[in-house]
Amino acid sequence: MVHIIKNEYYPALINPEPSSEKKIARVLPFSYFIPVVTATIAIIQRFSEYGVTENRITALTLCIIICICAILDCIPKIIPSKYVIIISCLMLVSLAIGPTITRNAWLKNIKETLATEGYSTFPLSEKDAKEFFSNLWEKDGQKASITAYQVKELHSRNDEKLYQYFPKESDLADIVKKYRTISRTVKNGKIHTMPESFSKVAFVNYTFKDEEFVTRNDTLFFDYPLKDTDSTSSKVFSFHVFKQRWIDKDIKVLETEGARFEVEFIKFGQWENEKHERERGLRLRGMLFME
Repeated sequence: MVHIIKNEYYPALINPEPSSEKKIARVLPFSYFIPVVTATIAIIQRFSEYGVTENRITALTLCIIICICAILDCIPKIIPSKYVIIISCLMLVSLAIGPTITRNAWLKNIKETLATEGYSTFPLSEKDAKEFFSNLWEKDGQKASITAYQVKELHSRNDEKLYQYFPKESDLADIVKKYRTISRTVKNGKIHTMPESFSKVAFVNYTFKDEEFVTRNDTLFFDYPLKDTDSTSSKVFSFHVFKQRWIDKDIKVLETEGARFEVEFIKFGQWENEKHERERGLRLRGMLFME
């Protein structure tokens, strides 16, 4: 739009007589410096946090080209339409080399990540590949998500260079998906009876925030705060669930000092958001019996 307006004002620009049109035409190029520079900084930050992708390379190239156009627009007596061909060529070049740059950056990251995790014999077996993603996810969920995405994309393109590190015959897409998203659910019946030595009961249907539970040494720990009827105070009950109980789907009763929780439904989820950041959630429903 700025280019169109400036082209319309071009006669006023070359006219030696001062006019309001000339002032507007000279000020217009400066109007998009701030948004373009801001967008460029944001894209560079995405590069540093989440890695290289073809779309980010194209977006960064576009921002740079727009900055060049803005600078040229600031020079009097230059017709923007005359350098459209040059701009188009730059865009075509970026589209042509973008996939190559992305591929090389992904392969370099995969190689460095494998070396950091202590792998030196390639290609990995299917078991080692699963172990690699599982361990990396536990250490650094964001890095695991980025690496898993890169492996998935290269595998979908049948990139032979990737198969120097990972087994070609295995289903890499399934392996990657499994270790990017984790979901475990256990459901039980709803029959409850008051246990001996307990005198109070409360129905619980609670979704825990990420900061309200922790995982440590294959065990999930969480605290449930039960508010009193006046809602001014609460008592906290601490529970834990071993990983093996999730695997066996054997989570019927959780016990702690002064309380017993009979589980109707419990679900633990771990996934990645659009920023490749790890997020988690815990949902719990059942009856809480207290002394």
